[in-house]
Amino acid sequence: AMKGIKEVLSPEVISLRTIYGEIWGEKIFLNSEGLKRSWNPIMVGLYYMIVIRKNGNIGNGREHMSASMGLELFNKHPPERIAQIALRGAKEVIEAKTLESGKYPFAADPGFAGVLAHESFGHLTEGDYVATGASILAGRLKEKLGSDFVYIYDSGDPVNYGFWVPYDDEGVDAKKVKLLDSGVLVNYLQARSTARILRMQPTGNARAINYRFPPIVRMRNTYFGPGDFEKEEIFELIGKGVYAEGSGGGQTEDTGNFTFAANRAYWIENGEIKFPLKSVVVRGHILDFLKNVIGASKEVIVKTSILGGCGKGGQAPLPVGLGGPHLAVKEAIISFGR
Repeated sequence: AMKGIKEVLSPEVISLRTIYGEIWGEKIFLNSEGLKRSWNPIMVGLYYMIVIRKNGNIGNGREHMSASMGLELFNKHPPERIAQIALRGAKEVIEAKTLESGKYPFAADPGFAGVLAHESFGHLTEGDYVATGASILAGRLKEKLGSDFVYIYDSGDPVNYGFWVPYDDEGVDAKKVKLLDSGVLVNYLQARSTARILRMQPTGNARAINYRFPPIVRMRNTYFGPGDFEKEEIFELIGKGVYAEGSGGGQTEDTGNFTFAANRAYWIENGEIKFPLKSVVVRGHILDFLKNVIGASKEVIVKTSILGGCGKGGQAPLPVGLGGPHLAVKEAIISFGR
């Protein structure tokens, strides 16, 4: 541990920002039907942002680890190891290369895949947007929207490092909902009110920041389901292409168009990481992206974040989880920073 800390505090590090956060307490739900629920939400998390100066060049890197656990999270994920990943990212920024923007074969890690599952696809399945016709997915149940390799779920179960939601804020069991089944749209996310309008069942997706706000349709843990490949085989599937690790933010539109920056990115060749890439941004339409998925790995990783969460209807930040396996995509539209 000391060796790891010394490396993170080496002379080339000019700034180290650390945020520790936690959520804990008791939640009680009562309604006029006599339904009573009580549970104890929990989350801890650590975030590091590191800036280094090397040969006059500046590089920054960031990494976080949060989960619906107590401090035992850091037995499995020691703080110095989380910081070292941020440091590695900062060093890579300095030596990163740039390519011509265009279409490339693409691989996404669980973090980047999860941002697409939540931001670009998940919001389009929310019952209030569907009921009002605001979603491009309204009226499209049983339609094939993605390739055979695409499964997307929304669940109150944190899977591994997501946010635990046993009940929603209307007292409904937060069951696992399959949204996409081998590329076919099979469900929407519902509150009691939207389920009534759409003549479907509530799914346990009515959530509020606290008692001062009305519960509205929100996600819990949204993620791509597993496939049959090993991570190494995902790299082999794309041959030569771009691999994105985590997301550094971006935007998504009601039309399904998205633009997301990768937190870290690499050039892959012959199934191996060759060199880091500078300021990778992936853009496209979510349905085109889903049709281009050609494989998913067996291991699914879902993470929550102490840094914030989802914002909707003036209610933010709401803790959520997102993730998936490693995904192989036939091609994606990618641009690079200079």
